[in-house]
Amino acid sequence: MPKSDKSRAVFFGVGNYAHLVPLPSVPASLGALADSLAGPTGAFRPEHSTVLIDPSSGTNVLDVVQEASDEAEDTLLLYFSGHGLVDRHSGDLSLALPDTRSEAAYTALQYNWIRRAVLESNARRKVVILDCCYSGRAAAVMGSVEPLPLMDIEGTILIAATTSSQAALAPAGQPYTAFAGELIDILRHGVADGPQFLDLDLIVRELRARTAAKALPIPQMQQGRGSTVGQLPLAINPAYLREPDQ
Repeated sequence: MPKSDKSRAVFFGVGNYAHLVPLPSVPASLGALADSLAGPTGAFRPEHSTVLIDPSSGTNVLDVVQEASDEAEDTLLLYFSGHGLVDRHSGDLSLALPDTRSEAAYTALQYNWIRRAVLESNARRKVVILDCCYSGRAAAVMGSVEPLPLMDIEGTILIAATTSSQAALAPAGQPYTAFAGELIDILRHGVADGPQFLDLDLIVRELRARTAAKALPIPQMQQGRGSTVGQLPLAINPAYLREPDQ
């Protein structure tokens, strides 16, 4: 497990939008994930974890992310949930803020600023998880984009809720987004017949199996060649059954 006193986690996102379709399941998703990953069985400490919902500005987000990036020495985890936008000229990803307008790219937070904070962090391992979108359909569908390359950032792994050609769901009436719901269930109930710890490789394999079985978008994972970050445990496996002493 990561050294919890030297690790930092930031869970941020937007549920209430002034000009885009609201995503009411985002706040509960972020809160539940923070409770699991910064709880008794998680890799992070509550006092070193931040939940930022409906941030007032991009500066607000970047101040929190930069502080966590500066403080983390072992593991840095960043999790975003909300709408994502694709710049029609550059193709770059931006994260939609409460007052973001889809026709005004400058009103969103450019993902490259998040990436820069990750690049500059002295943390040995960096985990970026994106449960994001760029479209706002009445059925509360979130469209996603291909993750920006992080291959040049040593020790970094990126997990995206979906590919660029699919929609990531935030089903109406459900407490969590589709991606977060599956992840929360894994963290809360574990993986039957699994090892004592839930590492990223196992979590993503389980996410892919569960989403495929339910015909949901299949999460994607990207990491550098030869990277071992996928072996990083994020939580104790609640379903782990210790063999009795012989």
